[in-house]
Amino acid sequence: MKLFVLFLLPVWFVSCGIEEHYYLPQSPENNIMRTLDTEARIVIPTVTDSYFFRYYQIFYKIYVTAADNAVIFDNPSTFRGELLSDVSAIRPFTDPANTSASTGIERLFRDRGFHEMRFEGESNSTMMPQGQTLYIHFPTDGISRAIASRSPPTDTNRPNIPLVRSISNPMPDRFFINSEVLRTNTENTDVSRAGGSNNVYVSMYLVTVGFNSAQVRNIYSKPTHIHIFRLHGN
Repeated sequence: MKLFVLFLLPVWFVSCGIEEHYYLPQSPENNIMRTLDTEARIVIPTVTDSYFFRYYQIFYKIYVTAADNAVIFDNPSTFRGELLSDVSAIRPFTDPANTSASTGIERLFRDRGFHEMRFEGESNSTMMPQGQTLYIHFPTDGISRAIASRSPPTDTNRPNIPLVRSISNPMPDRFFINSEVLRTNTENTDVSRAGGSNNVYVSMYLVTVGFNSAQVRNIYSKPTHIHIFRLHGN
């Protein structure tokens, strides 16, 4: 009997591995500097101890607010309707101290109507490399595209890359520009409408993306709220 037990023990240890723990660090809130409702500077963290890290991703959602609703990022009392609902629902997941809210991030954003933001002609890895800085700018002239760059605004020769919406049939086009078509066309599934005004805002969150090879799926860090930008219109 003793021989039988000794024979089985090595087999049990060989056949039972230790489940790997997949963890991706959250981008610190103090890595983001905001200017009014038009600019954000994001210092992209360096991930040094997660071999399953892949890239950084930004989730976005567009809001058409009521005519008298001017949204101020640092003043949550200005949040109303679906914007208030979304910020309130996502806030526990952005809290670094809340260790229980660290899973289901992709589904959280999908269920609330958020989509991946993209860069025209560039990959996320190119625009958001580890240890570098990303600058996001929403123009105030009402006709120019929202853009991103890896160089500061003082660099007159910096390449400006348009930000791109990722839904299948964006109207009137895939760029972030305030227009009547963007505000009213129901094919724009990335737009929440709370009024008939031309007040349009874009809420964005940054997440770290990795790959779980055991389950063959992407995994995500806790999100960090980048900003609520205004899409200025004429």
